[in-house]
Amino acid sequence: MNFKEIWDNNRKHLKNFIATKVPEQDVSDILQDVAIECYKSIQLGAEIRNYKSWMFQVSRNMIADYHKKEVTSSEAQL
Repeated sequence: MNFKEIWDNNRKHLKNFIATKVPEQDVSDILQDVAIECYKSIQLGAEIRNYKSWMFQVSRNMIADYHKKEVTSSEAQL
């Protein structure tokens, strides 16, 4: 299975998941970051048994990074 097929099968689910965790205006950016990270990993030959659960894990990591940056930037404003 190539990346386009994998992405097409999971993109909508990932977008809906991300939309429950971050503000609407940031969903597309995070979804794009997830796509890039997944594409790079697949191109580098990562052995992935379950693409859907793996992509959700990448999404969770990106969401966590987003919230860390959000906290850091709000602390910097203090």
